[in-house]
Amino acid sequence: MQMTDDLYTLEQFNQISPAEARAALMECCRSARWVEQMLVRRPYAQFDDLLIAADEAFANLEPVDWQEAFARPEPLEEDELPIAATEQMKATNACLRTMISDAI
Repeated sequence: MQMTDDLYTLEQFNQISPAEARAALMECCRSARWVEQMLVRRPYAQFDDLLIAADEAFANLEPVDWQEAFARPEPLEEDELPIAATEQMKATNACLRTMISDAI
């Protein structure tokens, strides 16, 4: 996961093209399924709605999606997934807070 250098207000994020939003979200989390779930819920009325959507999208991920999110050359063992997933969610939320300049 890489922290994004692109900064948007929430309004700007809601208005950028789907391709731009996809690229920005992929910088926060490499799971294509998570990104697509985030895109279909745009526009977001407030920043908390974005965080709620992120959490709900994470709840729908399968182990293969988590492996993709970690963007690791070697997959994690099944017993390592819960801890890694929790860390990924925290890092993604921090990335979203950085990306959205008017985040509360």
